[in-house]
Amino acid sequence: IKAVADAKEAGYNFNFGSELEFYLFKLDEKGNRTYIPHDDAGYMDIAPDDRGENVRREICLTLEQMEIVPEGSHHEEGPGQNEIDFEYSDPLTAADRAMSSSPPCSVNAFATAIVMRLSSVTLSRGVKSSNCWLL
Repeated sequence: IKAVADAKEAGYNFNFGSELEFYLFKLDEKGNRTYIPHDDAGYMDIAPDDRGENVRREICLTLEQMEIVPEGSHHEEGPGQNEIDFEYSDPLTAADRAMSSSPPCSVNAFATAIVMRLSSVTLSRGVKSSNCWLL
């Protein structure tokens, strides 16, 4: 907060846009967790390759009910990897949005409801992209 105040005093204004990246994994026939990605889509792919679109939509609609406004969402580079982007805002609001929407907060419930597993754990399958919360 001091850095923001100092910047404002110097004539600068900080705006941050946070991003939430996560993976969706399938569950096995017994409902146990697996590390099998929900899809094999790539960066900005669309249906039918991108099978996470409905999950992202539900997450975004619920976040809006929490007064957290997503700017957009899309499939990321890795198999099963998804991203939700948030509107630019002041640093504290951006951090609050990122933490309020992060697993295991609100997002994990949607993945469980549609029989898959969301993970904020990086896949160690030789995939260069990983999960993160970005500011």
